[in-house]
Amino acid sequence: MCGCPFLTLITSILIAIIFGILFSYFANTNKIHKYLRDKNITRETSYSSEWSGSFLDNVTFVVLHFDDERRLYGWPIEWPSDPEQGHFFIADPAWIHENGKEERIPGVKSILVDTKGIKWVEFLENTWEKEDE
Repeated sequence: MCGCPFLTLITSILIAIIFGILFSYFANTNKIHKYLRDKNITRETSYSSEWSGSFLDNVTFVVLHFDDERRLYGWPIEWPSDPEQGHFFIADPAWIHENGKEERIPGVKSILVDTKGIKWVEFLENTWEKEDE
């Protein structure tokens, strides 16, 4: 090249950083797999599991249904990558009673919930967008 090893090193590092960021972006946003699905080349996603894809594709409030029939409503800040282990970090939590009424938990801003004991997760409609119109 130009005989300047320092310039070559800096250029290589910058190219590696740019490619790393690009590949990370495409791997974590499912864009390449979405394009390939649209062309009927694959049916796969770039997500590690259906579990991860469901949370990333459904940015909304959730209801956690417990094995003992309790239900917890809130905004998922974080969720486990594996449905068998880990914790949900839920903001603005509220218990939902059998009659459908919500009961906010006084003084609680967020709550950490173990996945053990969770039967399923319900993703709610984006009703706040309709109210803003």
